[in-house]
Amino acid sequence: MFQPLSTFGFLLEPIYTYIQAKFSDQTITVSNSSKEDLIRHGFDSAKIHIISEGLENKPLKNILDSLPKEKVFTILFHSSLRAMKRPMEVLKVFSIFSKKYPDSQLWISGGGDQRRLKKYATKHGFINQVKFFGRTTDKQKFELMQKAHVLCATSIKEGWGLIVSEVNS
Repeated sequence: MFQPLSTFGFLLEPIYTYIQAKFSDQTITVSNSSKEDLIRHGFDSAKIHIISEGLENKPLKNILDSLPKEKVFTILFHSSLRAMKRPMEVLKVFSIFSKKYPDSQLWISGGGDQRRLKKYATKHGFINQVKFFGRTTDKQKFELMQKAHVLCATSIKEGWGLIVSEVNS
C-alpha cells in the first residue's frame, strides 16, 4: 500500500476500533483467538459470535491430477504480500537456509508489491533461488502446494490460517 495511506490507516485504526467496540450491536469473528483479541480491544464478550471459515474437504488428489514434487527442495510461501503476513521474514530465514542448502528454492505466491522482496533477495545473492508467481488462481495455488515440499505460514494475526488446512488436504 502507498506509504502515507498505510500510515494514516495505522493511526486511525484505534479510533475506528473504539467506535466499533462501543456502538456495534453484534460482532462476528472466525475464531476464539480473534474473539479474545476483540475483547482486549474493548468489545463486549456477550456480543461476539464465532462463525468458523468454511472449508471444502475435498482432498487435492480429487481436484487435480497427482503432481510430482519438485526435484529441488522447494519452500512455498502463499499469502498476500503484506507486513502482517511477514514475507520479509521468510526471505531472511531463506537467506540463511539457502547457504546451507544451496540447491533449495523458495516460491512466493500472492498478490502485493514484490519490489522490496526482490531487492532484498538480489542484495543478499539468492534471487536466482526465488520465484515470484504473483496472484494465483485456486488451481495454480493447489498445483504449487502439490509440487512444493514445505509450506511456510508466518502470519502474526491469524490463529490458524485457511492456507494451513488447504495444504494438508
